[in-house]
Amino acid sequence: AADWNFNVGKGSALFQRLREMPFTIDDVADIFVGLQTSADDVFIMDLVEEKQKYLRLKSKILGAEFVLERDLFFPLVSGTDVKGYATLPERQFILFPYVVNDETASLISFTELSKQYPKTTDYLLKNRKRLEDREKGRFKVAEWYRFGRSQNLGIQQREKICVPRLVDKLCAAYDANGTHFLDNVDVGGVTFKSNYAMQTLPYLLALLNSRLLRWYFPFVSAPFRGGWMSANRQFLSQLPFRPIDFSHSADKLRHDKMVSLVDQMLAAKKQLAAAQTDKDKDFYGHKCDSLDRQIDALVYDLYGLTDDEIKIVEK
Repeated sequence: AADWNFNVGKGSALFQRLREMPFTIDDVADIFVGLQTSADDVFIMDLVEEKQKYLRLKSKILGAEFVLERDLFFPLVSGTDVKGYATLPERQFILFPYVVNDETASLISFTELSKQYPKTTDYLLKNRKRLEDREKGRFKVAEWYRFGRSQNLGIQQREKICVPRLVDKLCAAYDANGTHFLDNVDVGGVTFKSNYAMQTLPYLLALLNSRLLRWYFPFVSAPFRGGWMSANRQFLSQLPFRPIDFSHSADKLRHDKMVSLVDQMLAAKKQLAAAQTDKDKDFYGHKCDSLDRQIDALVYDLYGLTDDEIKIVEK
């Protein structure tokens, strides 16, 4: 258990009140890590060019470009890719030689790989020795091209929130369609447990990006040099969660307003990233700031903060 005997000044009473809320993230959500290949230099490649059926990718281990069948490749999210509300990039892809049914992943047989994906099969064969030599030769078997660990293989395509493992301030991005896979322990994925499925991820996204939980987070996280903090499961799970009671009309209205603000924020962040002129950058930057303030105000309301407590957080 964390040592709570510390002085947080005027915020100690607020911290204690939030800490004693009935629900935490751990109560309502599952937090999982990404794919562990044990050979990232083979399986993770940088995007050079995107085509309809193929991708031109650069191999880290071979230092060369390859044109490979895109059906076996998925965009990969690293910690540096995740910014608050920002669109997830497609700068690197992971070779995923599996088929997933009902969140259960099965390795594609090498015979089937050879028939359906000859270019990717040839790339794997060029790296066969590297893959077989992993972990002192443990992969000198028929399935030499499988990943080093099987955990979470089948759940990467979930709709999820992405949170970097190391942060200077708490932030989260949204993978609405489950298009992106997660990079090892560098990024955590967050989804709701089945008995809390009525709670929505855009709502949780707003909470994780809010000024209130950013204020709270350093008190429960582990610090690193340079002002960085750990945002892995151990620490995310301690954040206070304010569930929505959808049977209560006022609560549902606040939820719907929050989701509307989040939708506007996601669009504005995308427009800001695409802005070319200083005028457009200023416009969308101010729009994002305004939406941030509206979301923060709604979070303060949901968590029942007084005017004095809001001043503590904002200072």
